[in-house]
Amino acid sequence: MKISLESERLKAERFSGCFNSNQSINDILGEINVEKQYTWKVSGDTIFITDKKKEVK
Repeated sequence: MKISLESERLKAERFSGCFNSNQSINDILGEINVEKQYTWKVSGDTIFITDKKKEVK
């Protein structure tokens, strides 16, 4: 899988941790997104992660 970060602020973020190999990518991203500040969309083999603060509603 490829990951595309859709804002400069996201590119400065760093995460680390251990995850079970049985967890889905959505489960892992949900755990990383504990503050609910990101959204993500899977398209083909790429995950696009967007900063909610930058989204236009």
